[in-house]
Amino acid sequence: MKAVILAAGEGIRMRPLTTHTPKPMLPVGGKPLIVHMIDALPPQVTEIAIVTGYLAEAIERGIGSSYRECPITYIRQERKLGTADALWLCREFLADSDRFILAYADDLHDPIAIRQLLEFDRALLVHEVADPSRFGIVTVNEEGVITSIIEKPVSSQSRLAAVGVYLLDQKIFDHYPREPKGGEFFLTDSISELALREPFHAVGSQFWVPIGYPSDLDLAEHALRRRGDAVALKLPAAA
Repeated sequence: MKAVILAAGEGIRMRPLTTHTPKPMLPVGGKPLIVHMIDALPPQVTEIAIVTGYLAEAIERGIGSSYRECPITYIRQERKLGTADALWLCREFLADSDRFILAYADDLHDPIAIRQLLEFDRALLVHEVADPSRFGIVTVNEEGVITSIIEKPVSSQSRLAAVGVYLLDQKIFDHYPREPKGGEFFLTDSISELALREPFHAVGSQFWVPIGYPSDLDLAEHALRRRGDAVALKLPAAA
């Protein structure tokens, strides 16, 4: 199985930290954000493409041509045309893949939840949030199949936010966004179109740390420590 990690953005909200360092290379818990994402991928992933743009060389040098024996391919997004454009640049890389994982480079995720995506043909991770107006919000039916995805709704009965990790198949490439928003084509529009036509499941994640501002890095450090402590408490005591 292949995976695509989107890492081309400028990280404008993270400035000044991203003036000379791309956001995916900012450290949390002793390693770059993008390495946390790579480490969270399931063992079925044997090849990864990273889409780079802003300060691309820093990511390419920092990660290298392979990571733990998994080959890394770099695909440059030269123009800021959005996340859908970034995925479409990977079509050749993905040509021999039926299903693949797509993820953003710069949040912290639960590896167990990502692995659960593989139980379905198409799926995405969701996490319950307090303020739906800040996120893309997913509505599901009794079987956990997505019935709608609304970007930053003013009001919503659902509080399930799509958190940026997807299991997709080649059918996604039938749904390039019809119109740009602010000059960019967004992947969420493609996924919304696909979900109207094909079963698309939502998988709940218990651990998600979105990182949008410099202060979020400290929150992420605390979240990692708390999660590590919680895991340690569940392990059997040493003999």
